[in-house]
Amino acid sequence: LRANSAHNGEYRITFTDSAEHKSMMSSLRESEERYRLLAETMLQGVIIQNSDGIITYINPAAESILGRSRNEWLGANSVSIEHLTIRETGEIFPGQEHPSMVAFQTGSPVQNVLMGVFNAKKDSYCWLNLTSVPVFSPDNSRPSEVYTIFEDITARKQTEEALASSEVRYRQLFEEGSDSIVMADRASNCIIEVNPAATTLFGYTTEEFYQLKITDLSATPEQTLADVKNSITTIPYHLVRKKDGTVLQVELTVCYFMYHFRTVYVATIRDISERTRTEKLLEDLNHRLSDMHEHQIKMQEQERLAISRNIHDDLGQSISLLKLDMEMVQLKKCSDCTILGSSIRAMCESLDQIAVKVQQIAFDLRPPLLDNMGLHAAIEWQVNEIKKRCAIDFILILNEEIELLNESATTVVMRICQEGLTNIIRHSKATEVCISLCKKGSDLILEISDNGCGITPEQLASPTAYGLMGMQERAKSCRGEVILTGDPGNGTILNLTLPLHQGA
Repeated sequence: LRANSAHNGEYRITFTDSAEHKSMMSSLRESEERYRLLAETMLQGVIIQNSDGIITYINPAAESILGRSRNEWLGANSVSIEHLTIRETGEIFPGQEHPSMVAFQTGSPVQNVLMGVFNAKKDSYCWLNLTSVPVFSPDNSRPSEVYTIFEDITARKQTEEALASSEVRYRQLFEEGSDSIVMADRASNCIIEVNPAATTLFGYTTEEFYQLKITDLSATPEQTLADVKNSITTIPYHLVRKKDGTVLQVELTVCYFMYHFRTVYVATIRDISERTRTEKLLEDLNHRLSDMHEHQIKMQEQERLAISRNIHDDLGQSISLLKLDMEMVQLKKCSDCTILGSSIRAMCESLDQIAVKVQQIAFDLRPPLLDNMGLHAAIEWQVNEIKKRCAIDFILILNEEIELLNESATTVVMRICQEGLTNIIRHSKATEVCISLCKKGSDLILEISDNGCGITPEQLASPTAYGLMGMQERAKSCRGEVILTGDPGNGTILNLTLPLHQGA
């Protein structure tokens, strides 16, 4: 029963069915209880504010996310909450008006605002995705409440930032890598993506790559298909074909994974053509060095045999004769003074011959002039010895002031000179030889030229040219260089360049 005052002292009395009213109130309480249970158990935070911006309700999820108890929040104004908001440009700035206040003022929902709110318990900001919705009373044009619902997206935000950073690093590695990288679909073998290094290596543009299959880059397409089918990850030696048809030797590393809901594989391609050529050159050089070592051992044995024969045949015979003469004098079988004098003279002659032979052997092993008087004197002595055996005219242009501080370098120059002259005697058929020893800047230059038949390119490239290899190795040991050039029919020129000061 409800009584309302009326005009002229009359009253208007309204009767309502109490049973219907109780039913309505019960339904309302049940609805409120369902709402309360829903709000209390939600994983998202819920905050309700009245028209003055005062917080009238906060659910447990909001307490946990914001790091404060419900009692601290109830009665507070959300405008005073310390927060950061993010504009669409991605710029983070403080002091932006709270979305709930904007919803009050405009009467329209404010959705999906990214906000950073300080969590006191964690002593850090957490990232929230927030939506504020105004609620109107039936008889009021202004919102009576605002419901703000938010979720903690800090972990997702961190994951997105890590993913974005990883994407940047991957893209930088992909674009700037020195190795060629090609991505292809495993089902169709069509090329999906390539890096700039691949376009440089193969000669195709990026657009042309997208029209190709991985087999179009292979010089052995059947083997490539078999390797992809068997999920081979490492191929140390593979042949690929460039756009111009050139075949290259490459090393492949392949990985397989899911990309945009399809299985792909990425091949990292490293050109090893230069490395293979270098390895082949090193292998050939090792063989040549091995052969040269064997040749040197043979030559050494021959030299030792020659020295042994000289000592045995010449020195041995002279010493034996000297011994017989001395025994005869000792036994005094020669009573005649004339005969005795003759024996003594014979012994003296034998001693002179022995001295000459010893000197000759010593000179052959190492000219004493090299240590006592320098390179020019040793070269002159070598030339004079050759003149005794060969009809060759020599022209000598020798700088007597050149001195090498390193004894081994002096020996190297002398041995190269001896080897060059030996080759001229054996092979050139020359009648005239010019030897020049001079200084150019900080280098010593030895040049030996002849007017013989001239060495051919085939002879220079011969694997059995041990003399030439020996000279080159001797020169390299002192940081020098030997260049041999020939003009068939017009002679050969040997040029040795050696630093005058070898250093440590």
